[in-house]
Formats: sequence, C-alpha cells, structure tokens
Amino acid sequence: MPSYQTEAKRILKGFQAKASRYENQEILLLANKWQVVSNHLGELITKLSAEEILSADKLFKLDLYKQFLQVSQQQVNQFNAYALKTVTSGQEAFAAYGLGIAQDSLGLITVNFNRINIAAVNNMIGFASDGSPLYTLFARSYPESVAKLTNTLITSTTMGYNPAKTARLLAANMDGNLSRALTIARTEQMNVLRETSIEQMQQSGVCRGWIRIEQPDACDDCLGENGKHYGFEESFDSHPNCRGAAIPDV
Repeated sequence: MPSYQTEAKRILKGFQAKASRYENQEILLLANKWQVVSNHLGELITKLSAEEILSADKLFKLDLYKQFLQVSQQQVNQFNAYALKTVTSGQEAFAAYGLGIAQDSLGLITVNFNRINIAAVNNMIGFASDGSPLYTLFARSYPESVAKLTNTLITSTTMGYNPAKTARLLAANMDGNLSRALTIARTEQMNVLRETSIEQMQQSGVCRGWIRIEQPDACDDCLGENGKHYGFEESFDSHPNCRGAAIPDV
C-alpha cells in the first residue's frame, strides 16, 4: 500500500495533468476555490473597513487584502474563461496556473507575505481535492465539515498563515480538537510548501535536484536523510509534523 505522502503526490500530479489539459472538472474546482478565497478576503476587507479608526498596521492589512483580492479574482476570471473554452492559446495561456513561474528566484522555501504564492494555493487545492488522502481523512472524521476544513487550508495558504493560526481556524470545525488540527495544519502546509518549492526548482532550469535539510532535533529517520541529494523524480518522504525542507541543488 502506498504511503500517505506518495498517494497525496500521485493525486496532485493527476490533478495538475488534468488541469493542464483544461479538463472542466479540475478547472471548475480551481475557479470555485479561488472564489472561496475572494469571498474570504472580501469579508476581511468589510470587517476592517467598518472600523472607525484604523491603526497603521490595520491600514497596511487593508491595502494588502485589497491587493490579494485583485489577484484572487483574476484567478477566478481566468479559470472560468478556461472552463468556458474562451482561452485556447495553449500552454502560454495556462502559465497563469502558476506552476511555470519560479517566484523569488531561488528563495523558494520562504514565504513572501506581501504576495500570494499562486502555485502553492493551486497545489493546496489539488492536495485537498475529492479522493485525495487529505479529503478522505476529513470525510472520515468530520463528514459534515469537509468543505469548511479544506477551504480553511486553502485560504490559510493564500494568507500565509502559520500552522498555529491555521490550526485554531480548523479546530472550530473539528470538535475543538486543537491538537489534531495542529498536526494536520503543520503536515499539510509543509507538504504544500515542499512540493511547490521542488516544482519551482525544477522549472527554474538552474537546479539539478534538491537537498533535504532537517532540524537538529528531528527524528532519527529524518536525520539520516539530512544533507542527501535527490533528483526531481524522487519524492520527499515525510511523516506527520515533519519539519524537513528541500533546498536547491545547483
């Protein structure tokens, strides 16, 4: 039986392949989930705008949310256009999917909180799609809250929330189980960051592979992988709460 991580990556790659062929189910899902992101941002903007006095920090957030909203709505419009078959120019048009654009050069594992990482959001949509290990996990334990839980992970990825904040949002629809929510948030957000980073390294054209880096207090199995070099055809094997990262091998 394939591992959770292997199966998750298989589902993601299948999702990406179908989306790259403009298959309607995947494109409509992308449009739908980006609309969820837009709605979430709209709610945040409305809430901030209703305050009589805004601090400098809140003014910054308001401006940032408006920028994020513009980007997210562009994604909605583009994917809706694909679904309606109004865009037929091939891979050039599909560059908006995000996977053909290496962001921040080779600063690939860092999160730029002033910009949406479109590729990471699309990957989270794929990781959380129906039939994926993550979707199945939620459906088994919280069948009434699957959509809310997957949407929370997608919006949290968009906003660049850390796992602790994501976990607090997830726990509200997980019977208050903050411990399990934190494990899921850490595991899934790190999975997405690693997978997106490795994809962008490959697409940069200057990397021959990636190097696994582990924290000094990692488990023995992970420490045994520390510093090892991998090709792009190889997967990053991980476990729940794994904090390992992939850096470029140039």
